[in-house]
Amino acid sequence: MRHDLSLNPLTFYGGLSYQFILGLLGAIGINGHNFLFRAKQQLFENTQQNIADWQAGEDSLNVLGQGFYDAFLSMGGSGNTISLLLCVLLFSKEKRHITLLYQPYR
Repeated sequence: MRHDLSLNPLTFYGGLSYQFILGLLGAIGINGHNFLFRAKQQLFENTQQNIADWQAGEDSLNVLGQGFYDAFLSMGGSGNTISLLLCVLLFSKEKRHITLLYQPYR
């Protein structure tokens, strides 16, 4: 069985490789969104075309599209930091973290 490992984010393995490369680039300090801009631009164009085809009744609506990647896979630094902070506050065993979590608002 041969899998298509092209960088087409609309395929399962293409999306997996896209996200892997994006994370790998981010881990070494390169902005992956800028580096993979052409693939992201192609994803946007494919999504727009798919929506137009769907509205015309010519095609089914793709779940993997621009909105899916933006909402669920590319949270960014702020979203990840807030999630990490919430996890530390909710699941920490240290007294100072627990005190910070239950500190009344004044």
